[in-house]
Amino acid sequence: MRAIVYGPPCSGKTTISLTLCRLFPSLERLSFHAMCEAEARRGTAVGRLWRHCDQSGIPLPRVLPNILFARSWSAPASFVVDGYPKRLPEARFFVSMCGAPTHLFILHCDRGLVEARLRARWECPKCRASTSDKKAQCPVCGGPTIRRQDDSVLRWRKRFEQYLAYAQPAIEFLKTAAPFVWQGPSSALVAWLGDNAKGFEATLNKRS
Repeated sequence: MRAIVYGPPCSGKTTISLTLCRLFPSLERLSFHAMCEAEARRGTAVGRLWRHCDQSGIPLPRVLPNILFARSWSAPASFVVDGYPKRLPEARFFVSMCGAPTHLFILHCDRGLVEARLRARWECPKCRASTSDKKAQCPVCGGPTIRRQDDSVLRWRKRFEQYLAYAQPAIEFLKTAAPFVWQGPSSALVAWLGDNAKGFEATLNKRS
C-alpha cells in the first residue's frame, strides 16, 4: 500500500494517517511535517530554511519539499504519507521516486469548520495527534498537549488560500494515478474505515 492523505491545513490529515496505522499495523506513517522538524533539529541548511519559512508564514521554495522528502525517504514496503505532495511538481516527483499511489484520500473541510477546529485544537508534540480538550492527555500516546505556534486564524487563512491556488492540478494528477480514491470530510472517513476495515484490508495486498 502506498497511500497519500491530501487536504487543506487542519482538515484531519494526521488523524486519518494515525487511524490507518492503527487499523493496519504494517503501514509506516510518513509525516512531512515530522520530516521537516527532524531536519530543523539537526540544523541542516534545508532544515533551517524550512524553519524560517514556517515561522514566517511564507511558501517554501518550489524545490525544497522534494529535497526534504527525498532526504527522509527510506523506501518502506507499505506506507501512508500526509502533508506531501502538495503541488503538481511534487506529485510528479513523488510518483517518479516512490511509484504511483495505490490509495488516495482527499479530505474536504469547509472554511468555517476549519476555523472553529483551529481555535479549539490542542496537539501532542510527540506524535502530533490532536484533541479539542485542552485538559486532556494525547488520545494516542497519553502525553501532554500544547497549542501549536502556527495555530492562528489569520495565518491559517493565508495557508488555506495558498492551498486553493495549488491543490486542484495535483489532485487531478494523483487521481489518475491511484486506483482507489476516497473523498470527503475526515470524520466520515474515520467512520467508513471503522465500518469497512475488514473489507478494505482485503484490498491492500491486491493493490500493493
